[in-house]
Amino acid sequence: MEIITTHLEADFDGLASMVAAQKLYPKAHLVLPAGAQSRERAFLAEHPLSLTALSSLNFPDITRLILVDAQHQDRLGPLEKALKNQQISVHIYDHHPLETTNPLLPMADYCKVDSVGATITLLCEELQSRALTWTPEEATLFAIALYEETGQFGYRNTTPRDFQAGALLVQTGADLNQVTKYIARHWTPPQLELFHALLQSAQTLNLGHRRILLTTLTWPDYVQDMAPVVQQLAQLHGADAIIAAVAMEGKVQIIGRSRHSDMDMNQITKAFGGGGHTMAAAASIKDLTIVEVEQKIHDLLQDQAKTWLPIKRLMTTPVRTVEPNTTIKQTERLMTQYEVNALPVVSGKGGFMGLATREAVQKALYHKLATHPIEHIMVRDIFLATSDTPFDEVQQHMVERNQRIVPVVDHNQVVGIFSRTDLLRAMHQALPSREGNVEPSTGASPSATEVQTPTLRTSNLAKQLASRLPPPLLTLLQTIRTLADTQEVAAFLVGGFVRDFLMNIPNFDLDVVIEGDGIRFGKALAQELKAEWTIHERFGTVSIALPNTLNIPQMHHLDIATARTEYYEYPTALPTVERSSIKKDLYRRDFTINALAIRINRTPGELLDYFGGRRDIKDRIVRVLHSLSFVEDPTRVFRAIRFEQRWIPIQPHV
Repeated sequence: MEIITTHLEADFDGLASMVAAQKLYPKAHLVLPAGAQSRERAFLAEHPLSLTALSSLNFPDITRLILVDAQHQDRLGPLEKALKNQQISVHIYDHHPLETTNPLLPMADYCKVDSVGATITLLCEELQSRALTWTPEEATLFAIALYEETGQFGYRNTTPRDFQAGALLVQTGADLNQVTKYIARHWTPPQLELFHALLQSAQTLNLGHRRILLTTLTWPDYVQDMAPVVQQLAQLHGADAIIAAVAMEGKVQIIGRSRHSDMDMNQITKAFGGGGHTMAAAASIKDLTIVEVEQKIHDLLQDQAKTWLPIKRLMTTPVRTVEPNTTIKQTERLMTQYEVNALPVVSGKGGFMGLATREAVQKALYHKLATHPIEHIMVRDIFLATSDTPFDEVQQHMVERNQRIVPVVDHNQVVGIFSRTDLLRAMHQALPSREGNVEPSTGASPSATEVQTPTLRTSNLAKQLASRLPPPLLTLLQTIRTLADTQEVAAFLVGGFVRDFLMNIPNFDLDVVIEGDGIRFGKALAQELKAEWTIHERFGTVSIALPNTLNIPQMHHLDIATARTEYYEYPTALPTVERSSIKKDLYRRDFTINALAIRINRTPGELLDYFGGRRDIKDRIVRVLHSLSFVEDPTRVFRAIRFEQRWIPIQPHV
C-alpha cells in the first residue's frame, strides 16, 4: 500500500502537493495525518478530495510513504508509526531548508528538496517534465496554494520559478476568482481577541542593528490558525522580525516571521523541536513554561544577533594603502587623489602597521615635515575589527575611543575600512520608518487602521522588481545572483536602469557592476548563458551578446563592469582607472540620479543611494556629485542638457 501525506494541520500547499503527487503515484492513497487548517477545511467542504481515513490504515501494510511539504518525521503525527516498518520506501518533496540532521533523510529512497516559494512549484515542474496534465479545477487548487505560500508572490523567498509555475497554472485554467476567495482571511472573534492581547504584551528588542518584536502570554482557550494574527502584528509594527509565544491548552505555540534571510526563524524554532522556512517557522512545546520559553528565545536571539550584521557588509573595500616610507607630502597627495581622509599604513608584505589621518598629515605639513616618512606620524594604538566583528561592537569602540575610522583586518591584512560616514548611514537605515519593508497583507486588517504597503521609497526593491520585470529577466538576475554568490563577489544593477525603474519608466538596458574581478565574472556568466562575449581590459568590462534562447527580446547585450574609481591628471584628460568599491564607482558618475545601485545578491533588492539621487528624482532636478565634475569631463554638460530637455530642470548652481 502506498500513501501520500503532508504535515499536521495541512495548509493549501500541503493539500495541493498531495493532489499533484498522486499524478506521479496514481496507486497511492491520500491521507491527512491530523486534519487541516480552517480555510483549508472550508475548501474541502466545497471541493471534497478522495481521502483515506487514518483509522482505516493498517500501518504494517504501508510499503511506500510519499511526504510532501515536509521532511521531518515529527510532523507526521500518528503516521510516524508507519516508519517502524524497516522495508518502507520514503519519497520526499519539500521546499523548506534541507535539514541534514533529520533522521528521516537516510531512510528516503528519493528526496527532492529545493529552495522555491512553494512545494507545489516543484511538483508542477515535475509533472510538466513528464508531460502529465491537470484539470482546471486542479489548476485552481494548485494556484491557491502557490498564491498563499508565496504571499501572492510578495514574500522574499519567492523565486522566478514560482512566477513561471503561476503563469502555467493560469494558462491551464486556474480560476483566479476562486484563488482570491480562498486566500482572503476572515478573522474569528477569538483571533481578534488574541491579536489585541499580543499587541498589548509586545516588547521591542534592539539586537544586531535590527528590531525584533517579541510577544509572549498565557491564553485560556485554544485559538486555531494563529499565524495570520502574528503576521498582522509584524505588518503593523514594521519590525525586522517577530516571535510570538502563546501558552494554551498545555502547550506553548511559537511562531516566528522575519524580513531578512540571515534572521533565521527556522534555527530558533528548531531549538524547540519545530521548523519551517528561514523567514517563517513554528514550534509546539509541551515540557517548558512560558517563562522558560521566553528566556530561551532571548538567549537564542542574543547568539544569532552576532551574525546579523558583520562589519564586512558595511565596510568600504578595496582599500587604498601606503607603505611606511611614503613621505607625508606624497601621502597628502594620495588622500586628495582618492578623496579619502585616512590611509592604512602597511608593510611590504601587506601587514597592517598603523593609520595615517588627514588631520595628522596637515599638522605635519604645517610643521614643515613634508619629506618625513608617514610612519613617523601614523596612529598605532587604535581599535581593529575583523570581517566578522558585529556592527554593535564596532560602533561601541568608535564612540568610546572617539575613533573616526576603523580598519578591518583579517590575518593582519587590511581588507576594508569602516568610517563615521558608514556608521551614520547604517544607523539612519536602522531607524524605524513607515516606509519600511513589510510582507504584503493577504487579508483585511482587524482594525480600522490599514497597514500601508511599501512604495518605491523603501530601501529594498525586491518585491517591486519581482512584480514589474518579466520572468525571463528575473531568471537572468537569479543566474547572476547565484554565480556572484559562488564566486563570493557582490553584484549590482546600476545606472539608467535604476533611475528609470524608480521613475516607473520601462528600461531593459541593464548594466551590472561587480565588486571584485568583473572580467572573470563576465566570462563565467557568458559561459553559463552559452553566449559570446567581448573583453575591454582597460576598463575591466565584459560585453555579453545575449542569445535569443533567453527569451528577452528587449535586451540584446549585457555589460558587466568591475567596480572602479577614476581620477584625472589634468582637466579634459582621459581618466586613470583603478579597481575600487561600489561607493567609489558610483561617485565617479555624472549626476546623482545616475549614481544609484540595486544589490543583486547578498541582500537582493537593496537600494544603495549614497548621494541623494532618489531625492533628486523625486524633486526632478539634475545635480552633479562634486563641483569639479564639468572641469574633469566637459561632455557631461551635454548630458545635463539632454536630461533638462527630457524632463528634469538643471539645479541653478550647475
